[in-house]
Amino acid sequence: MSDILSDFKVLLNSRLEKAEIIGAVKETPAYFDLLVEFSTKLEQPYSWRAAWILGHLIEKNDKRLEPRLMEFIDFLKVAKTGHLRQILIILEKYDLDETLEGHMFDNVCSVWENLSHMPSVRSSAFVLIHKTAKKHPELIPEIKLLTTPYYLDSISPGIKNGILRRLKSLK
Repeated sequence: MSDILSDFKVLLNSRLEKAEIIGAVKETPAYFDLLVEFSTKLEQPYSWRAAWILGHLIEKNDKRLEPRLMEFIDFLKVAKTGHLRQILIILEKYDLDETLEGHMFDNVCSVWENLSHMPSVRSSAFVLIHKTAKKHPELIPEIKLLTTPYYLDSISPGIKNGILRRLKSLK
């Protein structure tokens, strides 16, 4: 294992505060590429933490991730729980073109529909569903089907109310 990769893994596995890790990534540009690479892997404990740091590090529509956005979108199909939520948070920062947006919409709908996912993960998926529906009002009838009691009864009243507020804002 190269020194930079070894150092990167030590950094991610450390008990340092988020700001300290972000500072180290800014000081060592090669770490950014490793954050991106590990964010779409199933290599714990590094992958979740890489996605978490990446989500805090990037700006809205950050150009550095644009070439790999489809990789992040496809990763929604295999990511697990907290890691999945971090990928959704990263994708929320992007205004996608129609092709990427279509793929993302399909994948986040699958996340939302999977009742075995934690409510926080499903809620994060619904944020992206809502964002897409605001751009494409023709999707509103489909989204109404995704907010029937079947999908809402398994989540807490607070999350449910937030989703219903988002739904109302689409009218």
